Formats: sequence, structure tokens, C-alpha cells
Amino acid sequence: MAILYFSDILEKTDLPYAANNYVNALIALGRNKDAKEFVKNSEFKIAKAIKEKVKNSIIKTVRSLKLRLRLLMTIIMIQKGKSSI
Repeated sequence: MAILYFSDILEKTDLPYAANNYVNALIALGRNKDAKEFVKNSEFKIAKAIKEKVKNSIIKTVRSLKLRLRLLMTIIMIQKGKSSI
């Protein structure tokens, strides 16, 4: 899906929506870093709501990674017998 929107951007068709749709597709695919880079470096105007979505998706990703790391550390400690729940 992201490829379709990117091709619209390259062909300069449907420009008011193609860039926004491309960023939304990147977020949906979990490619938050790519979405952030595109918003930052794009010559196209990206909707403010989508910029916020990119910002919030990065924050959510960091929080999710922290929670996963904490869970993994707890599992390792339990397996080593150093901690119990």
C-alpha cells in the first residue's frame, strides 16, 4: 500500500493526499522512523494531525519497547531464580 502512495508522489498525481496517505501507511506498517524522516524532509505539506500521529507513534513505540524490555528482564531474573512474582 505504501508503494502505491509513493508512486503517486513520484508521478506527482493526487499530491494533496498522496503524501499524507504515504505517511499513514508507513505508520500502519510500523515504519515510524521512515515516517518521521519523510515528514521532516518532504517538500510536500503534511497535515498537522498526521504530524502529531507520527510524533505520538514514536512515543508509543519507545514506551512499548521499554515495557517489553522490562518484561524480558523479569523473565530472565525468574529463570535464574533471583526473583519471583
